[in-house]
Amino acid sequence: MKSRIEGVLSEALIRASEAGQLVSREAPAATLESPKDRDHGDLASNIAMILAKPEKKAPRAIAEILIENVEDPSGWVESIEIAGPGFLNFRLKPELFRALMVDLASDSALGISKFGERRRV
Repeated sequence: MKSRIEGVLSEALIRASEAGQLVSREAPAATLESPKDRDHGDLASNIAMILAKPEKKAPRAIAEILIENVEDPSGWVESIEIAGPGFLNFRLKPELFRALMVDLASDSALGISKFGERRRV
């Protein structure tokens, strides 16, 4: 999931740069993690705050530009909200989690481990 959202953010940054809204074309080493409070969404990014200095813009303004340029062809993103000084909070559609669970359940190697094999306890 993280890699999908990172890709969505990277593409939004490129579109914003091509449109002349932002100067940066490459995503900085921003964090994308699960927020401590689940009410803030499924994933949160600080990319707008990291871009604030090189872009010479307020983080919230950068966050708005990024949201404006987000395209989600897979349709997994339910919503994106700006929180606090410029965090981007992503809510993912429940169907994504169901699809991931089906993929995991179909993996024939799920739960198989050779850890400790042929060792006496």
